Amino acid sequence: MEMEKILMDLVNASIAVFKSGEGKLKSAVTDLEKLYEELKLKGASETSEDAQKLRDLLNKTVADSKSAINQANASYEEVLTKVKDNYTNLSAQIETMVPAQVKETVQKGIDELNKLIKKG
Repeated sequence: MEMEKILMDLVNASIAVFKSGEGKLKSAVTDLEKLYEELKLKGASETSEDAQKLRDLLNKTVADSKSAINQANASYEEVLTKVKDNYTNLSAQIETMVPAQVKETVQKGIDELNKLIKKG
């Protein structure tokens, strides 16, 4: 159940990035980075290909998000445009990893995230 909670937290943190607005974007990405560190610690024993792919995608998403935010004069919209593909890939990977018994709960979050990605 631990991994399911982390996956749901990742979905919620990703949603927060798109809903945060300009002022809170940096803190939303920081929260996502904290979850990534937690996933690395707790998921170190999880060596499946899916788990490794999730860690790689998350690492790239956090790095690209921080890079886009730190670019001089980058607007909120520009940041979201630059990282949209990362979140699309992350969402798809989470979806493949969610066990059937919690799929419905997590799916609502994934659907909302995908809607925000398309809108953003």
